[in-house]
Amino acid sequence: MIVPSMGQVGKPITFEGYAYAFNLNRIVSIEFSMDGGNTWTCQDVGDSTPERWVHWSFTYTPRQTGHHRLLVRAVDEHGQASPEPESADVYIE
Repeated sequence: MIVPSMGQVGKPITFEGYAYAFNLNRIVSIEFSMDGGNTWTCQDVGDSTPERWVHWSFTYTPRQTGHHRLLVRAVDEHGQASPEPESADVYIE
């Protein structure tokens, strides 16, 4: 689950969620995209283990109203990204 689902132009929104090692390898980073996957912002997760979920947060400041979609994917120690990114829709007023 990724939250929140509403926001306002010019005010930072912090999304939060959890990732897990989909292939039982250690997660080394979480990547975020607000442009449909054209570009990704990487966040190092430090000392994760394959047995534990990784808590992450991502702050975004919207510049225009309307529908926005956050894509999130985990990257493991072998450089493999999640096969299907998670997504969250947010409406900006």
